[in-house]
Amino acid sequence: MTMLETTLSATFSPSANLKGQAAGANWLFLLPSLPLERAICLGMPARTTLTTLAALCQEVVVLDNSPQQMLADPWQAELENVDWGALNRQTLLQWPDDAVDLVLVDRQHTEQYRRQAWLQGQVRRLLKAGGWIHYEYRGLLDPLRGMHSAGQAHFWLTPLSGEAATVVPLEDRATMAYFTAHALYSPSFKLLPSLKQWARTLRGKKTAQPPQHSGANGSPARAADRVDEPDGVLAPATPPYSQAAPLAPAQAALRAGGAQVLKTLDRAVGAVERHGLHSPLLRRTAVLSGPSTRALVEHPPAYLRRAAAAAAGINLDHYGWGLVAPADYSSRKLLFFLFERSRPGQAQTLRYIVKMVRNPGFNARLENEQRALTLLHTARLADHDAIPRVVFSGYHAGRVLVGESAIEGVPFRSRSQGRADCPYLQRAVGWLTDLADATATWQTSNRQAAAVLHGLLDQFSQFYRLAPEHRAFLAEQIEQIAASVGPLPAVFQHGDPGLWNLLITPAGRVAFLDWEAAETAGMPLWDFFHLIRSYSVHAARMQGVQDSLQAVQQQLLADTPLRQFAVDAIRRYGERIQLPAQLVSPLFYTCWMHRAIKEASRLPAAQIEQGHYVSLLRLCIDQRHVVAPALQLAR
Repeated sequence: MTMLETTLSATFSPSANLKGQAAGANWLFLLPSLPLERAICLGMPARTTLTTLAALCQEVVVLDNSPQQMLADPWQAELENVDWGALNRQTLLQWPDDAVDLVLVDRQHTEQYRRQAWLQGQVRRLLKAGGWIHYEYRGLLDPLRGMHSAGQAHFWLTPLSGEAATVVPLEDRATMAYFTAHALYSPSFKLLPSLKQWARTLRGKKTAQPPQHSGANGSPARAADRVDEPDGVLAPATPPYSQAAPLAPAQAALRAGGAQVLKTLDRAVGAVERHGLHSPLLRRTAVLSGPSTRALVEHPPAYLRRAAAAAAGINLDHYGWGLVAPADYSSRKLLFFLFERSRPGQAQTLRYIVKMVRNPGFNARLENEQRALTLLHTARLADHDAIPRVVFSGYHAGRVLVGESAIEGVPFRSRSQGRADCPYLQRAVGWLTDLADATATWQTSNRQAAAVLHGLLDQFSQFYRLAPEHRAFLAEQIEQIAASVGPLPAVFQHGDPGLWNLLITPAGRVAFLDWEAAETAGMPLWDFFHLIRSYSVHAARMQGVQDSLQAVQQQLLADTPLRQFAVDAIRRYGERIQLPAQLVSPLFYTCWMHRAIKEASRLPAAQIEQGHYVSLLRLCIDQRHVVAPALQLAR
């Protein structure tokens, strides 16, 4: 394919409409065989759990003491393979013996199940020889302990309520400690986001919680590091650049001090919660009763060990494991952390991260990451340690899984102070420049690239109300590419190099994760623009400025050291790949146009016009007299 053809065809793929679906019942992916023929729920599970059950079972039956109340929600009619009924003998007797693969007992019905012998007998009759029972409890006492002859496996879950986002064998205290120390758990008390939302409400701004996207390579502390991801975050209805005024030094200091106070309070709440997560009195535990449960306690799931890793010559029999599975959006991946250990209970070294999609509709993304990482490790890069390495891959229940080498490190933002002279920023920009230099090709004509960008502009116009002068400006920028005498090179493009996808390794390197959006023949400078925008937001928030558009205006559109760094970096980048100087401006504006198109698939139709990237694009077009000098200086 020529430059950007894959981007153009995949911007609105069939999987895009899956992003709004919440994900649940992540523990289902521990089962050795999927899909299941039939599952019975004793009590109404969470909506997200039921949705996942319906996707992984041919038939799901929900039984409750008040079935009429269950049917009150209209969304349930969308689940065609889910039946509803009353929890009584007559209902259960309609099925023959050995007809059920899984019985899910919710917390509200655990006591009823424990007390009623007839219900226990019916479950034993219905459950297949290889069937499973799942339930949860809080605190020390297992309410159903000893009631099942089959083996049992106990798992530590977080958060303390809602869909489980962390699953670790309860006996594996070393892995539990590792997850806690590296913030690889889902917090139950989110003080800082709540305070921020409250403050924005007082200011009269519209806010939305950012969707948590497909996860990371699995580096420590990476899974929770998505606080200011822009995709899906709404900008104020009235552009802030029409109102914002520079802060006085005293105001800026006060705002920065207030932000520091909030962070201190948030850390204090986090410390209390980390202690509570391991307290036997508060701990949330899941129980899976059925065949071969001891294997799940002692080893990673069988399909990882046998079907995928063993085929690549990797023996995982002596590995501990933990699962991180943020439960908010189905586009986010299941992440299995695999630890090499000398004996059970001692997680010593994190070796591999296995990424697995929840929904087959997202297979193409993870398959793209696998191809991208494989190709990158054959490129003439000076530092291959900055990217994960694919070690094995396979499929489970039609869902792709990819095992990658784990990269130890800490989130980029935890080390960077947000200054223009940050050494980690310089290394990140340097690595992206090296990547472009190592992969640049000139197989696509400028007119072919411009044709693809015109196609993107047409897509953009379908989703956004574009002022005539804005559309004319963008069309003019694209025509500058078509008319350029100097050729436009294609480069290997990461596609999403925000700070949330960067780690600082113990050696001080910057590692780039999440290559699902990679393009083998992408647009030059787009990765750099995306990175420097993300860094400007980080730098502004270090000074107490929370609004991302205001951050770009203050850090990049004003005369600042960060702006000068960006100008110099663009010049060096262009010299390395022989990029015609007159193409810098078109690349800048089309970068945000493309990001806005991708963001449109993640936002409700009523909120698209307040999307972050379309607001950023409008800001930069309206202030092109400010943007132009910087882009011209970079020539």
